[in-house]
Amino acid sequence: MAYSIHPSSVVEDGAQLGEGVRIGPFCHVGGQVV
Repeated sequence: MAYSIHPSSVVEDGAQLGEGVRIGPFCHVGGQVV
């Protein structure tokens, strides 16, 4: 799966990121995100 997560962001275990998703700076993605 190809996605991009900025180093300053937090992606919790369990989050499901789709193809091509880009998580920008200072983001917080919860563990139940689909």
